[in-house]
Amino acid sequence: MDKESRKHHHLQETEKLHESLKRFIKGSQEKLLSFVPKLFDEEKAGIIIKRGYLDESEAEFLANRKETPSEVLKLITEIPELYQHYSVKSALAKNPKTPLGISKALLGFLLKRDLYKLINSKEISSGLRKISIDLLQKKLPEIPLGEKISMAKNAPRDLLLVLLYDKEPMVLETALWNPRLTEIDIITLMQKKNTVSSSLEVIATHKKWKNRYQVRFYLTKNPKTPFSASVSLLENFLKQDLEILLSNNEISDKLKNEISKQIKIKLIDL
Repeated sequence: MDKESRKHHHLQETEKLHESLKRFIKGSQEKLLSFVPKLFDEEKAGIIIKRGYLDESEAEFLANRKETPSEVLKLITEIPELYQHYSVKSALAKNPKTPLGISKALLGFLLKRDLYKLINSKEISSGLRKISIDLLQKKLPEIPLGEKISMAKNAPRDLLLVLLYDKEPMVLETALWNPRLTEIDIITLMQKKNTVSSSLEVIATHKKWKNRYQVRFYLTKNPKTPFSASVSLLENFLKQDLEILLSNNEISDKLKNEISKQIKIKLIDL
């Protein structure tokens, strides 16, 4: 087959593909129209059937309704004139009846605010929530500080555990007030090698957590906790815990001296 013949053959195959795609879309449109009498009131259904197709607002209406059958939601995605609109994609992604494979594919199109709304939804699957959180985590550097602080206030637990490690002290400060946060979460954060000094300082001065015994212990144990914060936490430790801290080779000699002083005070008090 010469170059000209190959070119002609390629054009023929492309035309066949286009025709096949047109037939597929037309078939999807016809199937979707067959559902219209069941999904709209009589007057609205008559208008749509006479027109011969659904418009963006009607597709969005169906995509938002929990009662819309999964088959209908799938048909909407097969019609480019409907699927191209962000409002339709966003509604489909949030609908628990949208087939899971389609919902996953749609997540990448969502704006940050809509991803956050989806994560907060009680109706999505745990798998879809995890993917949404992973996507939002990648976008966190682009999210303004004010928005991240707002998220941290009421974030669901999965997202909260991401925001807890944000390097902005104000985000951590807000996350520490979130009622879904546990002491174990904070201890885990303090034990991470990549936790920055400023994060430890925020915890050490936080009204809700600074007086928790285990929190104080792990703060003092971490060599990245500012010296002044560690010293302020030493009072009221049990003697055996002070001895454990003293045996920690990672903390500074300066802090060890302060711990030794506290142990001597304990011995005098005996």
